Amino acid sequence: MQKKLFYIFLSFIAAGVLLFIGFKYFLSEPQIKLLYSIPLINHFISFIFCLAAFIISGYELKYIYERNSNLKLNTYEVISIPISMNLWGFIIPLQGAYLYLITYLKLKHKTSILNSTYIYAYLFLVSLSISGLLGVLFYFSYSSISFLFLCLSILLLINPLIIFIISKLVETIEIPNIFFLKKTTLLIKQITNNMSVLFNDKVTTIIMIGFNLLSTFFYAIWSYWVVVQFNLNVSFFAVVLMSFLLKITMLVKFTPGNLGLIQLASGGIIAMLGGKASDGFMISLFQSLTTILTAFSLGVIFTINNFSYLRWAEMKKLFTKSSVEIN
Repeated sequence: MQKKLFYIFLSFIAAGVLLFIGFKYFLSEPQIKLLYSIPLINHFISFIFCLAAFIISGYELKYIYERNSNLKLNTYEVISIPISMNLWGFIIPLQGAYLYLITYLKLKHKTSILNSTYIYAYLFLVSLSISGLLGVLFYFSYSSISFLFLCLSILLLINPLIIFIISKLVETIEIPNIFFLKKTTLLIKQITNNMSVLFNDKVTTIIMIGFNLLSTFFYAIWSYWVVVQFNLNVSFFAVVLMSFLLKITMLVKFTPGNLGLIQLASGGIIAMLGGKASDGFMISLFQSLTTILTAFSLGVIFTINNFSYLRWAEMKKLFTKSSVEIN
């Protein structure tokens, strides 16, 4: 437990360092002053954008669980679960959102941890696959992009195929009769097999791709609204590409809510598209501020309201390896 707390502490330090680098080397003094002088109405409008993005994510969860587990989330859960997950993603950077989801669904709806795990992984991989497709298109549109970027994009694009291959390999490999290895192999096999079933469900996969495109384009509209408010020289095409390519940062989660990392990535993407890195940094920083305020206001309220299901003793057990169930 102490080791995990140490890693969490390091992740907050890393976020602070990355933000410091961004403020010092990306933003000018006038831009920093502009951030501090944003009208209250703009914060409110940004909050509406953020809330709508969370609701889209909630309906994505509602559909996949109804389709796969016959679990019907109500309207309150559609709104509260994504926001609360985001809050816990800040509190526990490496696994907070996932832990909140599996704990809530297991304790309230008796949904198995295994079931929630492969659904969570499936949604994650669908999102990465779409990002990979856009990355391939992006590579052939801009000749100056590194070939390594193309290789990464192809890997992201074909990740469903990789999952299918892994599931077949696990079935053929002879595992020594050691309890830990047997249990781990069984868990991997169950998760990959179930994800393969979801990927083979064409209707579900097409609808999930639709949800993913909708949420990403909505995020792009929100980003472009920020561009207009700050009078930045960034095209709508650039923020659309930024919105898709930022999903690649989901592969690396070592700061709370990817804070700092996502701002530097946004700046790098806009710079790669011929704009100013400071513009991308400002867009992402303002959106992250809105997300943090939403998570630590509504997210805290929703979490407290759900404490009757989220018994602290049960949540604590999920932090220890010995208590992780696969049923």
